[in-house]
Amino acid sequence: MKRSQYLSLGFFLFLLLNISQERMDLLRSYVAAAVSPLWQIGVLQAREPLSQEDVELSLLRVQVEELKIFLGERATRISASPAKVLFRDPSLWSGSIWIALGESDNSEDLIVIAKNSPVLLGNSLIGVVEYVGETQSRVRLITDAGLTAAVRAVRGGRQNSELLNQLEIAVEHLRVRNELFSSAEEQEKLLSAIGVIQERLAPSKEELLAKGELRGRSTPLWRTCSPTLIGIGFNYDFSDEAGPARDLHSGKALLQKGDLLATSGLDGVFPPGIPVAIASKIEPLKEGSYSYTLEAKPTAGSLQDLRVVFVLPPNDI
Repeated sequence: MKRSQYLSLGFFLFLLLNISQERMDLLRSYVAAAVSPLWQIGVLQAREPLSQEDVELSLLRVQVEELKIFLGERATRISASPAKVLFRDPSLWSGSIWIALGESDNSEDLIVIAKNSPVLLGNSLIGVVEYVGETQSRVRLITDAGLTAAVRAVRGGRQNSELLNQLEIAVEHLRVRNELFSSAEEQEKLLSAIGVIQERLAPSKEELLAKGELRGRSTPLWRTCSPTLIGIGFNYDFSDEAGPARDLHSGKALLQKGDLLATSGLDGVFPPGIPVAIASKIEPLKEGSYSYTLEAKPTAGSLQDLRVVFVLPPNDI
């Protein structure tokens, strides 16, 4: 390589390292807009296209869950805006996506999307908008180590409702997937067993327990991320509207496997009550520890095949 080429490369790297965040976001927006058609041809069109009926059904489910979450907590009705996933940076596959919503979709009377808008899949939190362009925006996913969400453990109530919703969806699929069973009797036996579980998940009193933070895991470039989330700082040191402070070593377990982890609202970004993950592993308390650490699985399931997501207005609007 000639000396002039080395100088040109060095000058380019210098500019790249010193470019402002605002200009870098703008550059990424242009790249996403240019590459997204190719990405969609190679990734999305290989699958069956999402019908308008599917989008409307998903949106209806989201709005129903929103009413359950926000009823009595906000005077105005919050609506979710559907957004098609345009592009996923392969070098940050687990960290962010680009969606087809931008400033041009906002109006004076209605803010559809803005920085810090929560992003949902179904009724589960999957990320937050971190950059808004003219026609597309970048979403940082909860599997990214750079995003932290304040959550608290929920036992009973919404925990049971979340599992009931998932079982209802599973039953709908199993009823029409006859090829999965060797006989009609086998199919009916499984559906009957699920029905028993659904009866046991009848509405129950809800307990709000330990509070802490959830974040994703860092991974090397060009590698997909484990869907496992890391939870830190879980305790109940201060009293709140849910009850008095509780000691970690009290008889009542403040955390246990299977607890639903929903947003607490303490981070000022995400409204309270949105499902995020299910606790899958609780680390034993060490001597002198004042908080639990844990592992959790997103309630949205795998985030590797996102096609349509839903955006809520920012929490401060």
